[in-house]
Amino acid sequence: DVVGKIYLLDNRGEWASQQILSEEVLVNGSAKSSLPPGNEDNRSMNVQLGDIDAGDSKTIQVTQVVRVDATNLQIDPSQTAGQIPSQYKKYTKSVDYLWQSDDSKIQSKASELTAGENNYYSKAIRILNWVENHLTYQVQSIEHGAIWAYEHNFGDCTEYSNLFIALARAAGIPAKAVSGYLYEAGSEDISTIGHQWTIFYLPSVGWVPADLTYNPPVGQFGNLTNDHVIELTSDGSNWTKEPSGLSPPSPYVSYSYRGKDPNLGIEPSGTITRVVGVDLSVTPDIEAAEDTLHFDVEIRNSSSSHSISNVKVELDVDNTYFTPPSEKNLDDINPGTQRYVSFEIPVKKSVENSPITTVVTYEAGDYGTFEASETVSTTINISQQVPYELPFSWIMVAVAIGVVVSLIGAILIFFR
Repeated sequence: DVVGKIYLLDNRGEWASQQILSEEVLVNGSAKSSLPPGNEDNRSMNVQLGDIDAGDSKTIQVTQVVRVDATNLQIDPSQTAGQIPSQYKKYTKSVDYLWQSDDSKIQSKASELTAGENNYYSKAIRILNWVENHLTYQVQSIEHGAIWAYEHNFGDCTEYSNLFIALARAAGIPAKAVSGYLYEAGSEDISTIGHQWTIFYLPSVGWVPADLTYNPPVGQFGNLTNDHVIELTSDGSNWTKEPSGLSPPSPYVSYSYRGKDPNLGIEPSGTITRVVGVDLSVTPDIEAAEDTLHFDVEIRNSSSSHSISNVKVELDVDNTYFTPPSEKNLDDINPGTQRYVSFEIPVKKSVENSPITTVVTYEAGDYGTFEASETVSTTINISQQVPYELPFSWIMVAVAIGVVVSLIGAILIFFR
């Protein structure tokens, strides 16, 4: 009577964009004909494994094809005024050993950080900035709660998110944990790419993602890149306290037996492999010539198995300062190869920190149409010099470019 409980990836909308395109669950090679729906927090499945004799094992194999798109909620802080609906107040409660929002230290710090502020968006920003400055990133071998992080001043993604959640709850902001994976090319083993971040609730907006340890010290607030794969969210009630530390929800087995406890266990393993996706590399010229900014774009097909077609490359610029160049189209790009395009962008006048976004749309066979983009922040100073001996002005152009990279788009992955 052995039962194995596993967690499946699920569709996610509103604060994230994750779509299950296909999935299969095999038990010792036999497919399960019926797969369960999910709920607000997770999608779990109890798998009946029958009897397991001494020395034997059974294998549950899950394969899912998942589309993950970047999300940017583009929150207007002025539209987040109001009160927290009563049904979300339960997400402001303290959770023992994990999010101790009723602890005097947490209460005092939350009050200090949000003093004089009524807008929940601004409160959350203040808390996030403080946590990022208070903690130093250091990988931990076990999971710790908010008080531990507060007192030790360091931790990894778990400690950052746990401290943020406790402070947010103490400030009256509903907050939950998100467990999943942070995909990285070349690191596809799920045992090495586990990740935790948070969601919190804002009036008139809903749940909002925040990843305090992504691309430090920048982090993410109100947006998620497409390398975030969501497994589950938690209100803290299904975390457990083990002798070795705190434990988030994870697969386990239950069973009955006669005689000595056989100590059955479950050994999760798997990989996340990118099936469809592109990597962009943008290289703006550090100097402009004759009022023109030169832009080089490399589009690399990061898939190892699928070609992409109908590739269109566009630049999104501020028309006040630049003349938009025409879009460019490319032929098919084979797996693992790259193509290059160049743009000449006419400069109208000086500008500071103006974003220029490269947008690439492409098709990947039956999987549909995808989009990827990368943004750089550009500062251009144009100064006039009028030599006395010349009847006309020379326009001298100096360009300084600060690259603030923001990866946006969609990828398709195999979760197995």
